[in-house]
Amino acid sequence: CNQDAAAGDLAQAMDRVLEGSGRPSIAAELDSTKAPAEHLRKSQAEVAKESGMDPRLFASALSASVPLWPPAGKRAAFRDAMAGVLTAAELKLREACRKAATAAVASQRHGDQKVKALFAFAEEVSKTQQKLVELSAVPFSVPDFRSAMSQVIVDVCLTHTEQELAKEKGLSPDAVLCGLQQTADAWGGLPQDDVDYG
Repeated sequence: CNQDAAAGDLAQAMDRVLEGSGRPSIAAELDSTKAPAEHLRKSQAEVAKESGMDPRLFASALSASVPLWPPAGKRAAFRDAMAGVLTAAELKLREACRKAATAAVASQRHGDQKVKALFAFAEEVSKTQQKLVELSAVPFSVPDFRSAMSQVIVDVCLTHTEQELAKEKGLSPDAVLCGLQQTADAWGGLPQDDVDYG
């Protein structure tokens, strides 16, 4: 890429000016952030898709960033970009979870495979993002994927259950039970300050 070559030339020229000053090499610092920048770009490309985001590609690019992150984690621009990517991924996850939970509740599928797969993805991304925060010079704010999913599922299931209970005729006890079971499964993932016991 011409921009990378130009940046490399500029960094080398600055290093010659700073030679003997005891400051770290700008060219070496630039080189150390190229690989994490590339993985960050891949993650950004996945979450930027209108539809068809591949969670495996996203998680893979995020994971590949971890061993390369420390030099990038020193820079506010990288931390801010990563926080933006993770926030966008959380929004995508919420949307996918709402669709999966709505379909599961409507068809009375307790323990739906799509919902389980989304929870597995959320767990994987949560672990990876925690490592990225720990490897950064300054901690940065990241979303709570599991909590986000739990909030969506509880909302979908309680809404569906309330609608079922409001029926004057044709109430389905199985639909009510399924909605309550799925609510109970997700309840433990809610942030404690969101839980109101009355």
